Amino acid sequence: MKSPVIAVALALAISIRADSLDAIFARMDEAAKKFKSVSANIHKTQYTAVIDDTAQEDSKLWAKKFDEGIRGRIEFFGADARTVAFHGTTAQMYWPNAKQVQDFDISKYTSPKVLDQLLLLSFGAASGAEIRKDYDVSSGGTEKCDSKTCTRVELVPKSADLKKGITQITLWIPEGAARAVKEKIDEPAKDYLIWTYSDVKMNANMNDDEVKLKLPPGVKHIGSK
Repeated sequence: MKSPVIAVALALAISIRADSLDAIFARMDEAAKKFKSVSANIHKTQYTAVIDDTAQEDSKLWAKKFDEGIRGRIEFFGADARTVAFHGTTAQMYWPNAKQVQDFDISKYTSPKVLDQLLLLSFGAASGAEIRKDYDVSSGGTEKCDSKTCTRVELVPKSADLKKGITQITLWIPEGAARAVKEKIDEPAKDYLIWTYSDVKMNANMNDDEVKLKLPPGVKHIGSK
């Protein structure tokens, strides 16, 4: 007969056991099939190692799936207020205080598929099969996130080009869930980004205008990159 102490220890061990990667990716596969849209509040922590500096920033994301791909808008708040809109191989960044907008050709830096993955990896837009194709995957065990027991899913890019900017992506996925509540992107030189998500709304009715950049009259275009 097991002692009460051993029984409690075994119960605790079972309760904090990490979800299997197969189970997590199976849920991701199902979520990707159903993905239509997402909105979420995002708190970003950015660490720059060379100056030992940590910066915080808040934003809100709206993204929607169309026949031709995913279109999205991210609104950043605070002193450096700006809005970024992305779709396919193009993106625009608008600074309302300066009334300036700049166009970006994403294909110069990465593919639209990779951009969509990086921005929406936490929300089930990419299937488990797609993730396993593009990343070497491992489990980092469990960790508490806002009282939720989460499995850390660690992703190392297979692409040599992506490795130049990203050494590892970590997703914190709650037990039984298909999407992450937190994402960390480790960069070369020990820099990193952490995105923490709240007020996430999946597949709610979303007007097309919510994912498009709205420019007032008199905005100056400052070229493209």
